[in-house]
Amino acid sequence: MASIFIFRRAASGLVSSGFLVDLAGLGLKDAWGNYGVRESEIEETRSRLAAKGMSLVPCELSLAAKIVHGGVAWARKWGFRLPSEHKIWLRL
Repeated sequence: MASIFIFRRAASGLVSSGFLVDLAGLGLKDAWGNYGVRESEIEETRSRLAAKGMSLVPCELSLAAKIVHGGVAWARKWGFRLPSEHKIWLRL
C-alpha cells in the first residue's frame, strides 16, 4: 500500500489531497482532499502518522503521479471501482 499526500499553495491557501494505492491488487482505493488547509493540519497529520510508527517522506511529484495514475490504470484494467471523487483530486 502507498499513501500519497500532496500539499499545494493556491489562491485560497493550502490545498491538500491524499491517495491510497494498493500496489499489489486493487489499484487506487481512495482519494480525498481539502481546500483552505492550515499549516498546523500538516503537522497534525505528521504527528498522527509518527504515533503509528509511520512518517511523511518527500518524493518527486513525478513519482507520486506515476504511482497514483498507475493505480487508476490498474483499477480500470481489472474492473475495480474507483473512488467517486478521484478526478477532482487528480487535478492537484
